[in-house]
Amino acid sequence: RIPFDFYWKNSLAQTIFYPEEMNNMAGAITGINLFNNFATNLPNKAVKIWMGTTNLPNLADGWVDPSTLTLVFDGTVNFPLGANTIFVPFNQPFIYTGGNLVLYTFRVWEDQYFNSNDKFYVTETPNKPNRTRHVQADATQYDPANPPAPAAAQLKSAHPDITLFFNTAGLGALQGVVSNPQSAPVEGVKVQIVGTSSITYTNAQGQY
Repeated sequence: RIPFDFYWKNSLAQTIFYPEEMNNMAGAITGINLFNNFATNLPNKAVKIWMGTTNLPNLADGWVDPSTLTLVFDGTVNFPLGANTIFVPFNQPFIYTGGNLVLYTFRVWEDQYFNSNDKFYVTETPNKPNRTRHVQADATQYDPANPPAPAAAQLKSAHPDITLFFNTAGLGALQGVVSNPQSAPVEGVKVQIVGTSSITYTNAQGQY
C-alpha cells in the first residue's frame, strides 16, 4: 500500500529512484502515472506529492529532510476500483537534472479507512535495500513537514511502479568547481540555483 495507504486514515512514504532506473534522463517532470489494483472505488481522495534529490544512497538512517523537497501536487485524485493507470498531473513541474530522485507522498488525514486490498503495483529490488520508508496511522495526524522518528517507520526494498513524464525542452546546463581559499577542491558542497528546485553536490574533485 505504497505510495498511499488507504487502509489507514493517513500515511507518509518516501522512495528513492536511481538515475539508471530513469535511463539517466533529465528535464522537467510534469506528472506521474501510478498503477493500482483496488478492492474499492475511492474517488476524490486528497493527497500531496513532493519531489527532490538527495546524495543519500538509501533511507536506512531516516527521512530525507522535507524542507529540501518541492511540493509538486496538492489536490484530489480518483483511485478507481480494479486495475488502473492513474495519471497525476503536477501543479508545479519539478526540474530534475540528475542524482537520486526522492518521491514523498502524503495521504491527507481522513476520518475513514478502507479495504486492506486497496494496493498499488510495486517492484522488489533486493539489491537496493531500504529505498522506501513509510508510516501509517489511525490515531495520529501526521505533519508531513515533521515526519515521525525513523524508528516508527517501516523500511522496504520495494518501490511503487510509476511512469515519470519528462519535458526536456528549453533546458540548459551549468558546471563548475568549488574550491577553498587554498584552491583545494571541496567535496559535498550543495550547489543550488536560487528560486528553483535544481540542487546538486560537488564530487571529490569539487566539480558539479
